Amino acid sequence: AAAAPAGRFRPPAYQLHSAAAATAATTPADRFVHLRERTGRRLRDSYSRDQHQRRWLSVGPKDGAAPAPLLSSLEREGDSEAAASPSSAGALATVRTNLGLYAELSKARLSSLVVITAGAGYAAAGGEMDYTTMAALCGGTSLAAGSAGTFNQIIERNRDKLMKRTCNRALPAGRISFNHALGWGIFSGVTSTAILAAGTDPVTTALGVANIGIYAVPYTLSKPHSEINTWIGAVVGAIPPVMGWCAAGGSMFDVEAALLGGTLFLWQFPHFFSLAWIHRKDYARGHHQMVPVNDPTGERTARLITGYSLAMFTIPVAATALDVTSSMFALEGVAATGYLTYLAGKFHQQRSDENARKVFKCSLWYLPLMLALFVFHRKYSSALEGEAAGDAERGEKGEVGHAPAVAKTKAAPTAPVWLEQAKEFMKTMCVHERIIVKNDASALCPSTSPVDSKGANATDKRVD
Repeated sequence: AAAAPAGRFRPPAYQLHSAAAATAATTPADRFVHLRERTGRRLRDSYSRDQHQRRWLSVGPKDGAAPAPLLSSLEREGDSEAAASPSSAGALATVRTNLGLYAELSKARLSSLVVITAGAGYAAAGGEMDYTTMAALCGGTSLAAGSAGTFNQIIERNRDKLMKRTCNRALPAGRISFNHALGWGIFSGVTSTAILAAGTDPVTTALGVANIGIYAVPYTLSKPHSEINTWIGAVVGAIPPVMGWCAAGGSMFDVEAALLGGTLFLWQFPHFFSLAWIHRKDYARGHHQMVPVNDPTGERTARLITGYSLAMFTIPVAATALDVTSSMFALEGVAATGYLTYLAGKFHQQRSDENARKVFKCSLWYLPLMLALFVFHRKYSSALEGEAAGDAERGEKGEVGHAPAVAKTKAAPTAPVWLEQAKEFMKTMCVHERIIVKNDASALCPSTSPVDSKGANATDKRVD
């Protein structure tokens, strides 16, 4: 065989057996193969030496060599930890994966909105916050919404495969089994009921259970058959703020509960119809009976969006007329609703995806704003009103030194401390309050204070 040219790479641990092989080994590809085999041989040799050394160390000390057993035990301990760490990391990764799947099944973003509406209902009731009740309300409502969303996806898993916006969900994509998802739906539903029952009251608990049932059965099952599903879904959305109101000690038949629930009920139509119009082709692929799917021109969809946007004007006006909030809620609520109606009118004029998306984006900030304004401008009593209510009650009983009251009215709840502080802070930022207004008598903005300009309680009216 011819000798290899000078400067040629020839693996020293690899012996060629023929001249042809030696010639072939001079190509770059063959040199790469030889180098890879030589590296593999070195690794195998190193592994064999390590194994031999471990066996030799495990025999025990010889000739007074005491350190050998100590080194062997430390190595075995390290090997055990190394063997255990991959399993611990795998268990942690499994937990993280399952939590992500549960959040996806529960529709975490939608559930967070539901919790916000329930919290707004609780805050609107006034009084000092009971953090235990509030935590039970938020936790139970979140799990109830998650359970309802899970059952919804279980039932719709085959239709979700047909839609672009839902085909990557956990069930259609096969990232979680049917039994696993069903177990999570049952567990979250039962846990939700237990938390609400332990931390709130029977009415709130019953409303939470009803919400799971209505969303999972009538709403979900009606989607492929009738457009009425949107109105059923609106009822489901109106329940959480009523739950919050009842958890704070109110009644589901109070006018405040009706105003809060009505806000959610009416808001859902501009919100959902604009979204459904954007994804109407996708809903059609999933065989869902939505108004935009059955409305090729968009005329009926636009009328519904505009009509329910106009209906939203009744909430701030009625709240002020019924003396639930100050007139500032009517002023600010009408302004916000006016902008929503303006966008709805633009969609009615030109039924494009762009205009529908503007209505949808507006609805995302409109609802939190209206709920915050309702809580902020809610009429609360003060210490003076509480004293006046006590005087009136004693006067009705004919106690000496107290004149009889003309009429007995239901005392408003006490404003929370944090809300009073927020109002004072906002008052310092108001240009009108700082520059124009010199006293309450000349105030252009309606006052939310229970004390009139003369310094007396405005609600404390007696006949001497």
